[in-house]
Amino acid sequence: MPRVRSLGTRQSAQACEGELLPTAWPRAQARELFIACYDLLGPLAARRVRQIITRYSPELAGRAAYHSSELKLSAAPDPAATDG
Repeated sequence: MPRVRSLGTRQSAQACEGELLPTAWPRAQARELFIACYDLLGPLAARRVRQIITRYSPELAGRAAYHSSELKLSAAPDPAATDG
């Protein structure tokens, strides 16, 4: 059975980085791309979750939100509710 290493801390994750990623891995660019995609898709995902929850429990649908990369709770605006 393969041995599994815990990556519980940032230091241990960084120590394993050389084992897991190629030496020329564009870490900063990959992080920025991930954050941009995450923040772009967050409101759409929250809206879709609201649509699904509404079918079963409309009073709870408004609670669906996402956490932005700025680490604060962001209510996902409903694009259908805005004019423009």
